[in-house]
Amino acid sequence: MPRFTVTPWRDPAELMKVRGQLYQFGEFEHDDRRQEAVNQVLAWRTRKADFPLALESTCVLVEATVQDGGGVLSTHSVRMLYASAISRFVTGFCDTTQETSYKQSMHQRAAELKLPISLVEIRHEITHRDLPSLIRLRENAKKSLDWLWRWYWLQLEVMFDTPDETSRQRNLDEARDALQATLNTYVTARIDDVRNKTTQNSARANVACAEIIRICQGKEECLQLLAEILTTPSKKAKCLIPADKALSSSMDGAYLIWDKLLVQLHTHQVGFLSILLAQMVDYLGEPSTQHVSYEPTKDALFEWIIHLLSQKSWKASLGKSQITLTEEVLAKCLLSVTTWTTKLAEALVTKGDKSLQKGWMPLVDIAQGRICADARSNCPPTKDTEAPPARKGWTRCRGLWPQSAIGALPRETDYQNQLAVKKLIEEAGIQEAEQEDLEVE
Repeated sequence: MPRFTVTPWRDPAELMKVRGQLYQFGEFEHDDRRQEAVNQVLAWRTRKADFPLALESTCVLVEATVQDGGGVLSTHSVRMLYASAISRFVTGFCDTTQETSYKQSMHQRAAELKLPISLVEIRHEITHRDLPSLIRLRENAKKSLDWLWRWYWLQLEVMFDTPDETSRQRNLDEARDALQATLNTYVTARIDDVRNKTTQNSARANVACAEIIRICQGKEECLQLLAEILTTPSKKAKCLIPADKALSSSMDGAYLIWDKLLVQLHTHQVGFLSILLAQMVDYLGEPSTQHVSYEPTKDALFEWIIHLLSQKSWKASLGKSQITLTEEVLAKCLLSVTTWTTKLAEALVTKGDKSLQKGWMPLVDIAQGRICADARSNCPPTKDTEAPPARKGWTRCRGLWPQSAIGALPRETDYQNQLAVKKLIEEAGIQEAEQEDLEVE
C-alpha cells in the first residue's frame, strides 16, 4: 500500500506562498507580510509534533527581525530575541540532528553542513559569555536566513517540481525570452528617465524591475541565466557592456542605467551578486584573442567589478558582505591566472584596507610573477639565456590555510585551493628558504 505523508500545509503552493512572505520577494516585495507568515507557521506548528527544523528556525529568525524593526521592544529585549533565535538554530542543526554513534563537535558538524563558523562562535558566546551587540546579532541572523534559503527553501523547488530535461530546457528558454524582453523595456525606460533628468525610476522602470525579480524568484538557474544575459553582448537584449565601449572609455552612462536594477536584485534575490561577479571573473579568465591589443568587453567587465566592490554607494548597499564578495573574486582570480584576472586582483587589493592588502598582496605578486614568467617563456631563446639553477633541500610551503577547529579535517575544496596556490608559488620560483639564506648573508 502507498505510504502517505501528512503535512500541516494544504499543498506545496501554500508553503511556497509563505516562503515568499518570509523572504519578501516576488509579489510580496513591496508588501511586508512577514508577521502574517510567522503567525501561519506558528499555527502549523500546533498541528503536528514532527515539524521541520528549518521551517521553525526561519520562523523564529524572521520574528526577531520583524520585532527589531517594529520599534516597540527595548534594545535589550531585541538582543535577547536574536540571541535565542540564533542559539536555537545553530544548536538544532549542529547538535540535535546528529545520528552517528560518535559525538562530533559543533565545529565539525558545521563544516559538514557548510554552516558559517562565525555562527557556531557567536552561539558559544551567547551561551557562555556576555550577550553580543545588536549589530553582530543582526549580521548573524541574516547569515542564518541566507543559509536556510540555500539549503532548505531553494531545494523545495526541486522536491515539488522535477521536470524532465526537455521540459526543463523549455522552461529555461521561456525564461530567457521573458528576461530579454523585460531588460529591453527596463533600459528604454531608464534612458527616458535620464533624458528627463529624474533621479528616481519611473513607474515603467519599476514595473520592469519587479517583473525581472518575479521571473527569477530565487531560482538559481534563472539567476545564472540572468547573469549570463547581463554579461554577454547580444542583439536580442541589452547588457551591462555599452554598445560604444570600443569608442569611449567612460562607463558612467552604464552605471547610471543599471545600478538601480542591480541594487534591487541584490536586495531581493539572495546570492545574485555573487553569481554575477563569478560570471564576470570567468569571462576575464578566458584566454585572450591573439593579435588583439584592446578587448572592450573584458575592459567593461573589469570596470564593472571594480565599481561594484569599491564604489561608495555600493559599499553602503553591500555592508559586511563586501569583504566576503571581494575575497571570493580574489580567490577566483588567483586560481585562474591571466593578464586580466591578475590586473583585477591587484586593483581590488590596492583599493582595499590594510588587512586585505596584507593577506592578499603576496599572492598577487606571485600571480604577477607567473604572468611575467609565461611572457618570458614565449620569447625566442638567445645565446645569453641560461637555465635557472636547480634548487635543493627543504623549503617551507606558503599558501592559503583557512581557519578550522582543532582536530577538524580540512574540506576537499580547501585542499584543492592549497594545491593551486602552491602550484603558483612553485611556478613563480619564489622560495622562502632561499630568501632567508640571502637575508642571513
